[in-house]
Order: sequence, then structure tokens, then C-alpha cells
Amino acid sequence: TPRGPVLVEVNCRLHGGEGIWLPIAQQCLGYTQVSAMHDAYFARAAFASLPPTPRHPMANHGAWVTIRSPTTGIVKEVKQGPLEQIRKLPSYFDEYIAPFVTVGNEIVQTVDATTVHGCFNLVHADLDQLQADYDAAQQLINESLFTFETDAGIPLFRNPSPLLDESPLRGRARKLSRDVFSSPSHISPAASCQSSPTLRFASSPLMGAASGIASISSLLLNDNSIVLEPVPGASAAPKMSFSVNIS
Repeated sequence: TPRGPVLVEVNCRLHGGEGIWLPIAQQCLGYTQVSAMHDAYFARAAFASLPPTPRHPMANHGAWVTIRSPTTGIVKEVKQGPLEQIRKLPSYFDEYIAPFVTVGNEIVQTVDATTVHGCFNLVHADLDQLQADYDAAQQLINESLFTFETDAGIPLFRNPSPLLDESPLRGRARKLSRDVFSSPSHISPAASCQSSPTLRFASSPLMGAASGIASISSLLLNDNSIVLEPVPGASAAPKMSFSVNIS
């Protein structure tokens, strides 16, 4: 192409996930990849009657609206008002809300497709009606379907390093939030932690994919990002950063 090579994914496999997309495909096309595979093995006549390509125009239009959380925290309330407004939309068909999304449980901030907490399936023959309902549902979800417990305590991150048990911060944090490092890291918290969302750590080697070639002097948390800064004089290693959810 004029802008260089383009890779096109045809997506010819079964859709992943829990199958919560199946009702939309069934309502729009009259069959799904799953039902077609079933018929291929157990209902040959039904399989032979399937069209060689998906029907066009479709019987209905459909959309999948994800249930998202704007933050990580303990759920204080699942707002029934917005939920009922979505359920009363003309395009509403069905829904899936993850079982752990209940009062008293911690849910994580939605940052990608793996951190959504369910979905609403919308189906309608009128594309304009579907679009209006889709926009309305998105607006309600953007305004948040949840309220959260609040606590002004100092956040502390669980670290697989045994050095954490010797941290002077131990006992002063309101709770252990979650594993930040997926592999053992030799990071020792320093003696002070400011009240601002900044956690400072003592200098020590960072073991992991870099095989210890980098050391850090501080760990700065700002806007849900952690930046590891190399110790002055340590082997030249690029500054590393990654995202993290905190409550």
C-alpha cells in the first residue's frame, strides 16, 4: 500500500471468551459458528442448508457493550438505576455480569478487553435505534455503574521479594493491593513514604527479563504508571515503565 505493508487478520476461528457473543450472532444471522459445528456432526441436513456465506442483509443488527469500571476498588454499591435504564432500551436483548461483581468484592479498573466485568447484548432490526441505544448504554456505563469504598490510607504493593516483610511500611498500609511484579524482584522499600501517591524504594538490582543488568534508585507512581529509574553510575539501561492498577 502507499503507506507500506499491511497485515490483514481474517479471524476465521471461533470467537474467544465465554461465548457471551453467541446471542447476537444467532439473532443477526440465524446461526453461529458453534451451532454450525454442532450441525456438522449431529444434524447433517441442517448443516447442508446453511448458506455458503453469511446472509446479507442481516435479520437484525447487534452490538456488544462492555461493563467497565473507572477505577480499582471495593464495590460499595452496584447502581440499579442505570442498570434498569439499560435493560429498558428497545435494543436490549440480554446481559452477562461477572459473578464476582458484588458488594464487598474488589474489582479492577478496566484498561483492556481482559478487565471488563461483563456486557450487555443489544439487538434490533433498525440500525438507527441500535446506535441510539448503544450510545445511551455507553454514556450510562461511562458515568459508572458502581460506587466504591474510600480509604485515605497509604497504598502498599505486594512484592514476592521476602525483603518486603522487613519493610518499615509494613502495618501502616491499609491493605495489600495486588501483585505488581510477576517474577521475583529484589526491591527493598526505603524508610519513608510520602502521603502523595509516590512510593520510593531503596537501590537494589532489578532481576527479571533484563537479567539484572539494571538497578533502580526509586519507583515513582503517577497516573497509574510506574517508572523505574536506573541508579546513577549503573550499567546503561533504558528507563522502564509499565501500567498498574491500584485501589
